[in-house]
Amino acid sequence: MPPPSPKIVISSNQGGAADCNGADISGTTRTVVVGQKIEFTACIPPGVSSSDVSSTFWSPTTPQGTAVGGYTVSSSQSTASVVPLTSPSCSVNQNYCVFPAFYWVDAGSGRQFTFRYNINNGGTVTATISFNVEAPTSLSVTGSAGESPASLAAMRVSPYPQDPSFFTLSLGDSGSIMSSDKGLYLIASATKPSAVSSSSKFLWVQLLQAAYYRLNSTGRKKCVLSAFVPTQTDPGKATRAALDTHFPYVMSDIVEDSPSITTADAELAQAFSATMYLMFDPALPAGCVPAHVESGLAIPSSCTMSIPVPLGYVTYKADGDAVNTRNPSAKLLCPTTRSSAAPFIPSTIWPVWQDRADASQTITCNPY
Repeated sequence: MPPPSPKIVISSNQGGAADCNGADISGTTRTVVVGQKIEFTACIPPGVSSSDVSSTFWSPTTPQGTAVGGYTVSSSQSTASVVPLTSPSCSVNQNYCVFPAFYWVDAGSGRQFTFRYNINNGGTVTATISFNVEAPTSLSVTGSAGESPASLAAMRVSPYPQDPSFFTLSLGDSGSIMSSDKGLYLIASATKPSAVSSSSKFLWVQLLQAAYYRLNSTGRKKCVLSAFVPTQTDPGKATRAALDTHFPYVMSDIVEDSPSITTADAELAQAFSATMYLMFDPALPAGCVPAHVESGLAIPSSCTMSIPVPLGYVTYKADGDAVNTRNPSAKLLCPTTRSSAAPFIPSTIWPVWQDRADASQTITCNPY
């Protein structure tokens, strides 16, 4: 008589042998979505003695397609990293084997896992589970008028209402109600997987590299936030992008940005480049809320069964140079717009960073 077949169950918070009391899902195909937590356990039937088992293993040991073990943003939001996959570790001394949690980043069908246990007389018994992975389809990212690549507004100079000796150099006009006046304005649209179409969210994450140049009575200087000041132990900070303000930049189908600097210096130049990432969070379990921003404060995700996954990105840059005439404001030295955006690039590249740039940081200025 052949040995009994193992069963496969969805892993729970109990973990290990306790999960083996769950319903058997072996031989089924389950439909899941990108960003959903996937974790399951194989269980050898109680009637099989561990002394009769010669080996146990999962095949494959890593998921088909593109998957990660997680995505972590630190509590201070100063760093973010992708958690690598963990391979299952089975032992003949236990009657179960967990396939460690992972998250798919790309869509695909028929992704199968097989658990096997071999018995001492040479017999092999198996159980399988398959997954169809859904992701947003018909994805597009356009500008305010539906154009791709998105059009950027021009660099502009405006007087500072509170003090006429100051002026503001900006990409577009953040105060305008017109979307076409914003420095960057992107609209994401897609057909979301039906199972999470109403609850899932788009998140935008911006990584930037920025510097500005001042000319005043103390001379010409290059100024950067502390996130971009190199140190002996980390010289790469000078050229590495940092998180812009908070994670996410916004949770919405739409994102806008009009970076600006206000100064009373005689001359001001700005060089700005950024990558705006689009992410998708299926928001699981139902009722949870992905990471978002409320009243300028970053609120962590309450979703324990999903993470945001990357869909693609837009890179853009802008620079401008202005003098303070104080009669009544500044003028652009270069009258042409020096700003550009690349088309949206679908991608599974993750936004990761080692520094955060925000208004609370120290500004360092050195002769240039």
